[in-house]
Amino acid sequence: MEREQLIAEVARATGVRLDRSDPILAAAVIHEALLNEVLAKLDRQVILQADRVTAASTQAVIDAKKEAETLLSDAGEWLDVRMKAAGEAAAALLLVVIRKEAEAAQAARRAMVRAAWFLVTVCLAGLAGAGGMLLANLR
Repeated sequence: MEREQLIAEVARATGVRLDRSDPILAAAVIHEALLNEVLAKLDRQVILQADRVTAASTQAVIDAKKEAETLLSDAGEWLDVRMKAAGEAAAALLLVVIRKEAEAAQAARRAMVRAAWFLVTVCLAGLAGAGGMLLANLR
């Protein structure tokens, strides 16, 4: 604040008229200089603390990204294990079904072979009977 403004303000507020050479004005100038110095220090501290907060925030973002990458990686590994287990379970179930179908096919093949042997036996018996009758008629 300028001296003239300060003199006018003191006069207005208290009714006391100060002179330009009054020692109280020197104290006011000293006070203003000290206040400016303190404000400059405060500005530097605010900037320093803002830089620290920015650095901490940046580090927190980096840490969060690393954590997210770890979580995604772990989730991928967990999913891989689960998919392999599900695939193995499906393969085992399919193997059981295929074995049952193979057993059924084998049983059907055996039945067909028996039927074929029975048919061959019946045909041979029929041929033997026909041959016997033919020989009997020739005699």
